[in-house]
Amino acid sequence: MLFPLLLFAQGKRPLVWVIDAGHGGHDQGTKGKNITEKEINLKVSQEVVRLIRKHKPGIKVITTRKTDKFVSLAERCRIANNARADLFLSIHVNWARKKNLRGTETFYAGNNGRSKRRNPNASKSELLARLLQNNYAASGRPIYRGVRTNRLYVTANTNMPAALTEIAFISNSADAAYITTDKGMKETARMIFNALMEYYTTTQNKTHTKTLSTLRSTRDKKSGVKNSIRVSVNSGGSSPIVVEDEETDTKQAKAAEKKTEKAKSAESNTGAKQAQSKKPEAEKTAKTETKTAQKTSAKQQNAKEAQPVFSIQLFSCTAELKQKDKRLKGVWPVTFAKDGKKLKCLYGGTTDYQKIKNQLKTIRKKFPDAFIVAYLGEKSITTAEALKIINEKKK
Repeated sequence: MLFPLLLFAQGKRPLVWVIDAGHGGHDQGTKGKNITEKEINLKVSQEVVRLIRKHKPGIKVITTRKTDKFVSLAERCRIANNARADLFLSIHVNWARKKNLRGTETFYAGNNGRSKRRNPNASKSELLARLLQNNYAASGRPIYRGVRTNRLYVTANTNMPAALTEIAFISNSADAAYITTDKGMKETARMIFNALMEYYTTTQNKTHTKTLSTLRSTRDKKSGVKNSIRVSVNSGGSSPIVVEDEETDTKQAKAAEKKTEKAKSAESNTGAKQAQSKKPEAEKTAKTETKTAQKTSAKQQNAKEAQPVFSIQLFSCTAELKQKDKRLKGVWPVTFAKDGKKLKCLYGGTTDYQKIKNQLKTIRKKFPDAFIVAYLGEKSITTAEALKIINEKKK
């Protein structure tokens, strides 16, 4: 609460973002079996707003509706324009007669070649749209329609970078089964939040032009954005898990590293030292050794000297891949951990946080969206929790 006041005192205007939950009131939008589009839009937008206010309190967030009420398109634009907003995002659910159509698509108002009037916000609007699609894809959502230019009313009549995102086709059985669940709505909100944080990072660092070029050239598969606040999409819980790979406090990481080194020397007479002294005999045994390390960690949970294990999550998938699969891009051996109905594809396993951070830099050359995860035995924990455990156990 104090951060916006500080900015005001310094003569700096805080950023203003408008999150628009499409439809409402008598305008229910499209409809699923037991839920309407207006309900999904509101729940997803509310979660997006909650995440922004929690992780970026310096940004002033305005909503076009907080309840199930009708708000005209003109009024939505008026709210954003009167607030002199820096960003406008409208959230919707799609529908099509062709039941096989599914996935996400995002619209923005580009420059119309037939009109002499140029849209000064076209490039940033496109950036926002592409970052949204990039995050949907990175989180495992299928993309069938991608980014499109379309002068929809709310994107054409707002005076700031604006986009309208369709988060699923409720007319498709697979999409409907996902987006009509509480889990699906919260996961989608996290994808949107991550895209917004990347937009914030690139625009604040004035690297948005370069990022947009990267997204265009890779068809939204890579963004190249670093040092952006992110939340784990597939956390499976009601609270977001902040990924600490780039944002972790440096002092905390260094303190944990020093205490880990002291712990290693104190364990000279234990079986842990013997386990650490083993070297891989050949590439064929690499996968087995990784699994063995994870099992060893699980067995040590009840011991005082147990340490969290850090790994790198490459991506999420629905089925295990074979080692040396082309989709692994030469990164192997990998293991797979259950995460609800999906699997996490993990590389590496170490109690040394600094080591895994160094490995992440190399891995991100092939998997830009890879991030660090932590496990205490078989239980998934945040890296912040892992570092805290390391600190407490060494006091």
